[in-house]
Order: sequence, then C-alpha cells, then structure tokens
Amino acid sequence: MKEYITIKKSTFYTFTTIMAATILTCLLPWWYIMRKSRPLEYVDSNFYNAIYINNKRLLCFDGVKSDSAFTRIDFSHNNILHSPVIRTDSRFLKDYISKNIKYIERKRNELSSAQNELEYYINVHNVQDEGYDIVSRHYEKTGTAIARLDSFNCVLKRIQASDNISLQHIAKYKLNTLSQSSSTFYESMGGIWQNGLWLRMAKNGRGISTYKCSGKIFGEWNGDTLSNGIIITDNGVYEGSINKYGIPEGHGIFHSSSSTDWYEGHWENGLRNGFGVMSTPHKLMAGEWKNDIYKGERITYTSERIYGIDISRHQHVKGKKIYPIDWKKLRITHLGSSRKTIKGDVDYPVSFIYIKSTEGTSIKNRFYLSDYQQARKHGIRCGTYHFFSLRSSPQSQAAYFLKHSRINKGDLPPVLDVEPTQQQIANNGGPDALFSKIRIWMNIVERRTGIKPILYVNQLFINRYLNYAPDIKQNYDIWIARYGEYKPDVRLVYWQLCQDGRVKGIHGDVDINIFNGFQEQFDKFSK
Repeated sequence: MKEYITIKKSTFYTFTTIMAATILTCLLPWWYIMRKSRPLEYVDSNFYNAIYINNKRLLCFDGVKSDSAFTRIDFSHNNILHSPVIRTDSRFLKDYISKNIKYIERKRNELSSAQNELEYYINVHNVQDEGYDIVSRHYEKTGTAIARLDSFNCVLKRIQASDNISLQHIAKYKLNTLSQSSSTFYESMGGIWQNGLWLRMAKNGRGISTYKCSGKIFGEWNGDTLSNGIIITDNGVYEGSINKYGIPEGHGIFHSSSSTDWYEGHWENGLRNGFGVMSTPHKLMAGEWKNDIYKGERITYTSERIYGIDISRHQHVKGKKIYPIDWKKLRITHLGSSRKTIKGDVDYPVSFIYIKSTEGTSIKNRFYLSDYQQARKHGIRCGTYHFFSLRSSPQSQAAYFLKHSRINKGDLPPVLDVEPTQQQIANNGGPDALFSKIRIWMNIVERRTGIKPILYVNQLFINRYLNYAPDIKQNYDIWIARYGEYKPDVRLVYWQLCQDGRVKGIHGDVDINIFNGFQEQFDKFSK
C-alpha cells in the first residue's frame, strides 16, 4: 500500500509539471504580442518658482543659491530645467531681489569685460585666422547675454519698487507615451565597473546615463558611442563629442557653473588638446593647448600681414667697415631661424621702421638723422626709439631723447626700449623703482609730443615684472621681443620675431617685427 501511494504522488508531480509547461508555452507568444503592442509610459515633470505683480507673472526661476541668488532665472518657465527646487518664502523676496540685482550687475560687468577681450581679438585678426569664427560667434552671444541681463535687472527693479508682489511654487506633471516601435527612453544608473570608470551597457536611442567619472550625460546614443551630447557636473556643462567612457573627446564647448568662463575647441580624453578658445572676464586665450595647458597662438605668416624692422648703428657698422642702406631695394626675405609656420615665399615689403636715436644721456646714433630722412622720403612709416639706462635720471634721459630726435606729423609713436637684467633691476631698488622711472620718462615724452609712447620689453620681463605696474600694462601699448613659435600672450602693438632676419638692401642680420593686425588696423593705428 505504501509503495502504491508513492508511485501515485510521483505521477501527479510529473503530470503537473507537464501541464504548467504546456500552458506557459501557449501563453508566451500571446504575452510577447501584447508587450510589443503596449505603449511605454513615463512622467515628465516640471518644477519652478514664479514672481507675480498684481497676479501677472514676470519672472520664473528654479531655486535660490546659498548666497540668495536666483538659479536659472528666465522670463518663461519652459526654459527652466527639470531639477530639485529650493523653496523660498515671499516674506524675504525683497531681500532676494536686492541681492539678485547686485549679482546680475556683477555678472554683467564680467560679461562686458569678456566682450572687450573678444572685440580686441576680432580687431587684430581676420577670417583667415584659426578661431576667428569661434570668437565672432561668442562675441555675438555675449552681446545677447548682456542685453538679457539688462532686461532681467529692469524687471527686478520694477518688482523691487512694487508693494503687490507674490511668489508661487509650481509643479507640473505630464504623462507621455512611447510606442515600442519608437526610440526607447531609458535611464541607466550603473553599468560595468572597469578601470575606475562606469561603462554603459550598449543601448540605442534617447537616454540618460550617470557616470562616476563625469556626471549626468544626455544625448542620442548609438551603441556604445555618443557623437554629440551634454554632460552636467558640479563644475559646469559640457556639450559636444563624448567617448564611450563618458569623457569629452573631439570638439566641444564647456561653460563654467561658477563664472562666465567658457572654452570651445578640441578635447582628448577629457583634457583640452589641440586648438581651442578660452574666455574669461579678463583674458582671451585662442591657440594651441596641450594636456589642459595653454601654449599660445601659433599664427601663419603670409604676405597679408604687416612687417617692419628696427635698426641702429649696427646695420651700418661691421668691424671697421661702414655699409650704407640701399633704400630702393628694401624687401624682407627671411624671418629668422626660429620655428614658424610660413605660407608662400618670404618676400615682404617693409611697412614700418623704427630707428634708434639715443641711449641714456650720452650716446647718440650718428646714422639716425639720415636714416630717418630716407625712410620718410621712400614713404615708409617710421618711428624713433630710446634705449633706457638705469645710470641716469629719467628726466634727463627724456630731455636728451627729445633734443636729438625727430617726431613729426605722420610718424609712429616714440618707443622706450627697456632691457635691464634681473640683477640690474635688483641693484636699482627692484621693479617698483624701475616702473617709477619708466612712468616719469613716458609722461614727459607724452606731454611734449602729444603722443602716448610705446614700451618695448622682452617676454621674460612681461612674465616677471609687468604685473607690478598694472597701470602701464593697461594704458600703454606694448612691443615685445619674442622669438618662439607662439605669439605673445598679451595685448600688444608689435612683436619682434627674430634678431637674425634678412632684408634686401641691408647688410647683415636685421630685427624683423610684425604689427598685431592687418592693413585696416595698421592704417587706423598710424593715423
């Protein structure tokens, strides 16, 4: 009897298993068909705050920062991004508005300063220069942003003056559906961990992924690649090409979240590499980058640029021989031995010339007057320079320079050539004492001639000392001696490319210089 019952139980279990498998097999196709036909639903949410006067909505914003500045302020709630909202109390709204007026004014000043830097770049470049289109585009965007901030401030001041203001917190929800045949909407909060990075599983269509290494990434995915997307981090927002590790790779734009700074250009493995443009309120860097370090602007030398030379007695006297200058043959034929990118043959006219007149209070260039007269006779824009000495007073040097120099109508501004060694500067009281003497010389010459002089220094002097005299850096044009492949990274009027250039009509080496701009800018500067 016991054995019979055991057999019956075993048969029952087998029969049940077979029946369950049969039912499941029949239901699976039906379930698959129903799943394919059922639309995918998701909820789209929008949270924002709105300020009203007499029940009329004027401004929308996301929340409030710790410093009481509104975040993501806009005239329309449709432009407020979906993100957590910090609730505010209308009792303190007036205080918030006052702080925001100051905040917006500060941002406007930053943008205005950045716009000046962009405008300066545009004025000394043309469409052939790499980066000109990027700078021009952001110049227009900056102007639009300034106008927008002015509009915000106008409305905020109107709200500030009103007694009937109110604040509302608004939450909107919308149910959306996607058919299974359309692009899949998904959110991935993980993936495969490898080499310290989150790797996303291969997906297609519109999606959001969170990466430990970068932040939230939005974009259109195609397998494991994202040709164009947005990365949002605490530091700012990146938009552009992204590799499969969620890192900027290729061309992209980064906007800082804490300032008006931005960068547009090439990225490699999350670092700025190659050509790019970086804008801050006080500086514009357009040129080559390497591993996030700005190297400088590498320009292409062509016949369209404005070249000139500077000469002294050294272009006449070689040992015991004296060589005259053949003014009818003057052509620049060699830009020196330092590394440069040159397009076409070097055969440029001499568009300007600077001639040394005096040094200290006892040295005169005996060829100065004849060279000056010949340059003007042959229609070459010319200017005069003085070599500064630390052995005599700036007053006596300015008087000596003015006595023995010619500065006539149509001439280029006079130049003060400052080339002391680091030890000489230290022995004469340091950089503050040096700049005090420079100011005296510049002021005397400007008063006597009515022309603001130019300061000639080398790149090392700029890096070490010029920040000691922000007034000189800001108020005077700079002429720099720099022989590397990159253009000097300051505002300047000329820079000296080399000491070993060649000019037809002049014996031996010649200093070759280039004007910071093109013919249109040079004509304006000359006038």
